[in-house]
Amino acid sequence: MAPRALLVDYAGVLTEDMFAGMRRFCEAHDLPPQRLADAYRPGGAIHAAAVEFECGRMERAEFEPLLGAGLGLRDHEGLVDRLVGPGRLELARDILAAVSAIRARGVRTCLFSNSWGFDLYDPDVRASFDLEVLSGAVGARKPQPEIYAIALDAVGAAPGEVVFIDDQPVNLEPAAALGIDTIHHTDPATTVAALERRFGPLRD
Repeated sequence: MAPRALLVDYAGVLTEDMFAGMRRFCEAHDLPPQRLADAYRPGGAIHAAAVEFECGRMERAEFEPLLGAGLGLRDHEGLVDRLVGPGRLELARDILAAVSAIRARGVRTCLFSNSWGFDLYDPDVRASFDLEVLSGAVGARKPQPEIYAIALDAVGAAPGEVVFIDDQPVNLEPAAALGIDTIHHTDPATTVAALERRFGPLRD
């Protein structure tokens, strides 16, 4: 039986590789290419602040100076938008088309994202989903276990009836432990093929 619901991560799945975008940002600001990625990872200079921000416990106006300081940038005004705002990351159109085709078959589709602000998602992406579970709105972030329970409740399905796509294995592990069918996204063609194995042909 085909799954009843599909959870899809945003940056790195519905867009180009998030870390490629981070490298491009660093190069544009004359920073070492890996500085932002290293600062964001657990133990990095901005990780603790990013967790608070993503969970909605810190405002953008408070986070941006911390982000700038962690990167060694003096100009922190509008830094979040300059990094991940609409148009900053190229959309993965093949994945969006697959999501739309799956949704058209009556499968519940959910944008499932650690959020840096609700206004930063591309409108075309948001229009492709039935609902959203965004970390800043629910007070938890992947890979915290509670956000997966929130997502299951939102789509109204049991774990075995749900497919979840993410580009970060650390976010997939708690879902798999619950019995959710996970897809590790590495490139659009591979992910679309994995979706077709679960939902049937999605392309003409």
